[in-house]
Amino acid sequence: QRALAEASPIRKVKKDAPPFLIIHGVNDTVVPFSQSQKFYDALVKAGAPARLLPVQNAGHTLLPAGGFVSPSYMAIAGEIYAFFDAHLKK
Repeated sequence: QRALAEASPIRKVKKDAPPFLIIHGVNDTVVPFSQSQKFYDALVKAGAPARLLPVQNAGHTLLPAGGFVSPSYMAIAGEIYAFFDAHLKK
């Protein structure tokens, strides 16, 4: 149990962390969405650049789980492209 806690990425959060784009299916039954929310909240609290993109009606692999996936896969791809474009141009 202690080893799992120590390995958690939330313990490594610091202000000078690299930018994070966290994309998580809200209906994920493998890793609860709350884990990404907590990680995102810790990054923001530390002043690190972060964006959380919840994907409604999506499971662990972003496949449909309960309805139409929202935002759409094309919109998610656009978010990924914009993130890389903003942070990898240097």
